[in-house]
Amino acid sequence: RSIEVMKDTIAPEVALLSDTIDCASSFFLLSASSNMANVTYQWEGPMGFSSNLNNPEVSEPGLYTLTVTAPNFCTTIIDTMVIADLTLPDLMTQTDTINCENPIGVLQAFSTTSGVNYLWSGPNGFSSTETNPQVSEAGTYQVTVTGANACTTSATLDVIAETDLPDITLTGGELTCDTTQIQLQSQSSLNDLTYSWSGPNGFSSAMAAPIVNLSGIYSLTVTAINGCQAVVETEVLENTSIPMVQLLEDTLTCFKNTLLLQSNPSEFDLHYQWSGPNGFVSLDSMPEISQAGTYGLTLTASNGCQTIEQVTILDDTTAPDISVLGDTLYCA
Repeated sequence: RSIEVMKDTIAPEVALLSDTIDCASSFFLLSASSNMANVTYQWEGPMGFSSNLNNPEVSEPGLYTLTVTAPNFCTTIIDTMVIADLTLPDLMTQTDTINCENPIGVLQAFSTTSGVNYLWSGPNGFSSTETNPQVSEAGTYQVTVTGANACTTSATLDVIAETDLPDITLTGGELTCDTTQIQLQSQSSLNDLTYSWSGPNGFSSAMAAPIVNLSGIYSLTVTAINGCQAVVETEVLENTSIPMVQLLEDTLTCFKNTLLLQSNPSEFDLHYQWSGPNGFVSLDSMPEISQAGTYGLTLTASNGCQTIEQVTILDDTTAPDISVLGDTLYCA
């Protein structure tokens, strides 16, 4: 009688699927399969990892060893490396300033990590996926850059609005017969302003304090270095009215050998200057005279305007002619 001994030393074939741990998933399944049925699996790995599942879940990167044992106790041992790609993308940013000259700002982001995506958020629901979006509102903006491994890096930027209008005050003036030109004055707490004046008869100037000789409304536009403008106005008045006066004629007589020169002016606060015969001068408003002739009055108002008038004082001092006839009385 004979016994046939069969030889069964075929080791199981094993197929492994490995993967990479990244920021999108902190774990994944090791996947193993065999061409033989009823095999057993034994995994060993980092941090004392051990499992008899064919598709165990792992979260640690490193070298994992799988031992597959067939029913004939033949084994196949295979290694696989689990790689962790948790590198954060780098991110550089640059903000911008909004002002009246440049009301649109540009936010800038840059990363040397390839294949990244950008996501911006900001005031009033602002959102953009552009690398360098344009913005028109001041505030805090956040950009998040996401790499191909789903890892993200964020940064915040403050957009500042420099839109304050320049403060400006003006001082006009009054043109009179004494003051035939004045200097317009402007005052501001800011430096480096540009000026643009306009006024009567096509007047224009880029000076801060131009000299003018016409009355009317003058407009000033000032522009600050942030491009913001303020427009203000001032008025130059004109007071060149000439005082009116009426001189009263009079006559010197033997009964009235002196008299007062009299005038009837149209206003008060006047300056009087009389002149007359034989070098007569007086600053009185009603000087006393005793000589006939022509008298001149120069009348000056507070605005420097003058009027000149003359009056003739007559002389009626001729004595009357008289003759006397004598006669003889008789004793009748």
